[in-house]
Amino acid sequence: MRLLHHNSGQSTNKIRQPHLYAQPWDIAQYAQYAVQKRHDGQVRCAVFFRGSLNLERIKRAILRSLDALPQLHSRYIPDDKQPYWQVHIANIDEIFSTVTTNCTDDEVVAFLPVCTDSFRGPQIRFKLVRGQARDTLCIVVNRMICDEAGLKEYLYLLSQIYTDLHSPTFQSPQPEKLYIQRVLHTLPLVARLKAQVHQQVPLEIPPVQAVFPLSGKGDVPFIVTHTLPVSRYQTLARYAVYRHVRIEEVLLTAYIRAIYAMLRDRSKGPFLIACQKDLRRFLSWGSDHVICGLSLPNLFVAPAKLPSDFNKTLTMVRERFSRLEKLSAVIENAKALGFFPFSSKRAQEHLLSAKLPHYLFNYIGKIDGSRLAFGEVDINDVYITGPIYNQPDISLCATVYEDSLTFSCNLAGTRDDWATCKYFLALLVRELPAET
Repeated sequence: MRLLHHNSGQSTNKIRQPHLYAQPWDIAQYAQYAVQKRHDGQVRCAVFFRGSLNLERIKRAILRSLDALPQLHSRYIPDDKQPYWQVHIANIDEIFSTVTTNCTDDEVVAFLPVCTDSFRGPQIRFKLVRGQARDTLCIVVNRMICDEAGLKEYLYLLSQIYTDLHSPTFQSPQPEKLYIQRVLHTLPLVARLKAQVHQQVPLEIPPVQAVFPLSGKGDVPFIVTHTLPVSRYQTLARYAVYRHVRIEEVLLTAYIRAIYAMLRDRSKGPFLIACQKDLRRFLSWGSDHVICGLSLPNLFVAPAKLPSDFNKTLTMVRERFSRLEKLSAVIENAKALGFFPFSSKRAQEHLLSAKLPHYLFNYIGKIDGSRLAFGEVDINDVYITGPIYNQPDISLCATVYEDSLTFSCNLAGTRDDWATCKYFLALLVRELPAET
């Protein structure tokens, strides 16, 4: 990351704040939530503990983590020539709050839909919900700073600082500053040049012809979750191994089938799904532990009519996913959706003219329990989720912690829309295979 001083032509008597150039990912996310208004531009997580954190220790750990990632302190300046982050040091009261309650779930549900302010900063917010014997830590981060997988890496960083803070040899960790341009170095030269230079006209995605029975009103943002029992997830994992597929392919298959079940006879023709692809999987071991935006959406076309059998649908999904096993294919597919990840200017130009699919799927993956430890305080469960979308978009996020799988569906709508999302998640679980 390059730290600069912005010369704005103002009086030299004023102290000029250091700033950081915004990356193409940052600008693309800004275009989606501030210009296109598709979603609220945040990523979120909740960590459910079996005990209580030390209040002063977690505050100190949070401040140390912000020192390691100065963008979290910053304000976004959408400069016409080169947008940037202006560093503005925040105090703990601006980002951290705590409440003691007997209604933990209500407090978590109420806090997670909040948003950071890109222009005023800071770009992260915390709330520690204290129950009678157990704490829950909620975190909301501007998605311009990192994607959902990046938030997972931030959790590891925060827990490491909290655990090591009292060690006499403690030193604040310095997370690697890795941006999507460096992913190009994993490609052969010709493919690298094509990825950087080749422009592709975004696909003309037709308007959705059949949508969920939603109100069309974005009254209240909400997050609906459903957590599978451990035994149920273990059954799914065995099923995936037996079928020689990835768990995310099993979940995408169930998502597609649940959409068809929800639409019933209203489904007309094939529809498109944007599946989030984490590019960290293409990096060598050790280089994937980075806190930034390092994912791209990939287009998946669901057919007009599905096979009646889950296994046959899974085979179809597997065949189409196999075409995206190489990084170059992932990049070209993302360009077709309007994402040009290697140029700040093109990132915004493409997205402003692109129409994206209404259905979104994001398998955030496993949260590594061996890397997530807050001292001696045990963790009961964790889930990460993404932005809250505006209608008619429907997104599904999935995370796994210690064989506990949590689905989340995020939407702005009415109480009836909340019930519709709840029903949709029930349909999704019903579509999952029960045995190998």
